[in-house]
Amino acid sequence: MNVIKVLSKVEEAAGLSRSLPPEVFYNALISDKMDVQDHYTAWRQAQELAQGRDPPADAPFSFCSYPFLLNARAKAHLLALEARFIMEQSVAHARMEVQLYGGGGAARRRAEEGPVLRGHGKGGGGSSGSAGSAGSGGGGGDATGTPRQGLVSGSRAGGVVGSGSAGGGGGGNSRTPSVGRGYPWQRQRSGGASGSGSSSPEAAAGGSSNGGGSGRSSSRRASRSDAAASRASSPSSSGSSTGGSGSSSGVTSSLRNLFGLWRNRAARPTTSSSGSGSGEAPGRCGGGSHELPPPSRCSVPGVHSDMCIVRVRRSHLVEDALEEVGRQTRSDLLKPLRIHFIGEEGIDAGGVKKEFFALLMERLLDPGNGLMAYDTASRTYWFNASSLEPASSYFLLGLVLGLAVYNRVLLGFTAPPLLYQKLRGGRELGLRDLEGWQPELARGLRQVLEYDGPEPLADVFGLTFSVDVERFGAIETVPLKPGGEQVLVTEANRAEYVSLMAAWHMEVATARQFEAFAAGFRVLCQGPAMSLFNAQELERLVCGNPRLDFTALREAARYDGGYSRSSAAVGWLWDIVLNELGPEDQRAFLKFFTGSDRSPLGGLGSLRPVIQRDGPDSHKLPTAHTCFNTLLLPEYASRAKLLRLLRLAINNSEGFGLQ
Repeated sequence: MNVIKVLSKVEEAAGLSRSLPPEVFYNALISDKMDVQDHYTAWRQAQELAQGRDPPADAPFSFCSYPFLLNARAKAHLLALEARFIMEQSVAHARMEVQLYGGGGAARRRAEEGPVLRGHGKGGGGSSGSAGSAGSGGGGGDATGTPRQGLVSGSRAGGVVGSGSAGGGGGGNSRTPSVGRGYPWQRQRSGGASGSGSSSPEAAAGGSSNGGGSGRSSSRRASRSDAAASRASSPSSSGSSTGGSGSSSGVTSSLRNLFGLWRNRAARPTTSSSGSGSGEAPGRCGGGSHELPPPSRCSVPGVHSDMCIVRVRRSHLVEDALEEVGRQTRSDLLKPLRIHFIGEEGIDAGGVKKEFFALLMERLLDPGNGLMAYDTASRTYWFNASSLEPASSYFLLGLVLGLAVYNRVLLGFTAPPLLYQKLRGGRELGLRDLEGWQPELARGLRQVLEYDGPEPLADVFGLTFSVDVERFGAIETVPLKPGGEQVLVTEANRAEYVSLMAAWHMEVATARQFEAFAAGFRVLCQGPAMSLFNAQELERLVCGNPRLDFTALREAARYDGGYSRSSAAVGWLWDIVLNELGPEDQRAFLKFFTGSDRSPLGGLGSLRPVIQRDGPDSHKLPTAHTCFNTLLLPEYASRAKLLRLLRLAINNSEGFGLQ
């Protein structure tokens, strides 16, 4: 015990000096053998006792009190345990409300709680703090007894993912084709797709959902048959709304303004059809097909006591996703997430969520939208300091990120380590943090600090306490302190200048954007277990392990349906993946196989992939059960044929269909 306490002091000193990376303190034996549930329970008990009026001298021991010993994978297990508990408690509470008050009473309670976007619709980035969560904002407790603590990760429930033929026959099992290659908000919405934001919330009881216990299964498809396109694009039979938004008029107005910005910023000229009486070009799922109904008018209910339901159209992905997420109450967001692509038959048992978040983040991070800026030097995204987007836009971006983390979905969100250190908090930022994001700027500031030439620093550099900022084509001089544009930087004050300049870039310039983003992220990611993560581990929790070890994936693979490790097709497959495919195609294969091109914290070997025989040699393309990391591979007669069809499949896969 004394050794652990000494190590704790060493780790604390190393963290302040940043002389040692966090992983040198990991203990593999403790991380792998620790009983997660027992130690988490003891840790929470110790925290509660310590906060009591008369804390005991000896609190229950837990390795969670010394998180530097635990690797990121062990901490992820703790987060999963906490999130699963919160999800189960939220679902039980919602079911109890329905039993006690009926569907109407539950709907009234949801209306009273209000959408999670409330308070951010007017551009404000702040949020109410949660008790016991230092430095965090957003998502305070609700009045109905729903747990105040959100966290990351959760159990996957519902649905079994299956597969069918992806051959070129264009039959009823063909994969839903991808819809358009332009961004969804570049298309105008038709009149029937708008104006649903003020409808009353649904009853939480009854109604089937896309995550329910259907015996049918969804799978990723690679074929693009016209028959499937026509069928997937037709609207649901009812067309009536079974789920409203539950949002107030102020929030609805804010969302509409936000969506208007999305559409108008990057709108492209479109040619209206001859039969249309307006200049609008609604998004379509195939030539000549009917427009899909908006979320509020699709057949899938918007509220369910057992899950948080988000319904989107591929042709309006950003608009629908942000509106659906923004209308949720916090107590709904704490339930397991289920994604429904309108017009598609896939059941979300994990794979649909992965594709949804991957597509959504790709569009949200597009620098052309003005929300985030891409830095080519560090190859990372950062908040656009010149953005005119309201704070609600960044709140929703943070909420989407937190929702993915809470539901254990990895994202391609390549932000600098600085972002995760700011989210983590706990220490002041310095030049080392700036180096990971703006290396050239940090190098220049170090030159100012270290200059020791014969000429005065003011004569050599000619700097003042100000920064020039380009905004909409014009250069604006911003003082770093009152009257700073008139104060020269000299040997006597250069340390102050460097400190103010670094702080301006890392904190001041994008304070409004970051505060709103952080508030949205912490709506779900503010529970006690989150405090165990350092900044590097938090980054991997969001983005996964940067190393893609396909050899580990091969070694962990299991085989079914007649295949074994010695099967010829299996040998060809791994030889192609390891030696034939380039890095981009390898990522495409991983995404086709598992629904994500990211590696989890435990590495690719922790995915426990399955290679299953899908019949004899044929012209069928490979298919995948992304929810269960299962690849269905026909027993092709030659390596060349397997390579050709595999490339075709992994480069043309989007959407889900029923078996």
